[in-house]
Amino acid sequence: MQKDLTVGVLNEIYGKFLTARQSEIVSQYFDFDLSLQEISENLGISRQAVLDTVKKSSEQLYRFEKELEVFATRSSVEKAIEFLENGDDASAMRTLKNIIDKE
Repeated sequence: MQKDLTVGVLNEIYGKFLTARQSEIVSQYFDFDLSLQEISENLGISRQAVLDTVKKSSEQLYRFEKELEVFATRSSVEKAIEFLENGDDASAMRTLKNIIDKE
């Protein structure tokens, strides 16, 4: 299973919507780069249970993002700030208008 580091960021944003255990497992896997085996040993559960939790929780986090778009909006705002810092006001305005139009 290849790690999608976006899930770690999504867990920071939406982790409170998961159970504490799900969020903890996702954090250990994506943020602390622990293996499935290491997590299973740390928590006293099977490797399969860890894998199932990582998969199910990742899917939930992506569903939250699809509905709420907090990460996408945050990324767009960061891009607008970068444009402003570089003196590209027109691109910053377009980016901000795109954010507003999505609502």
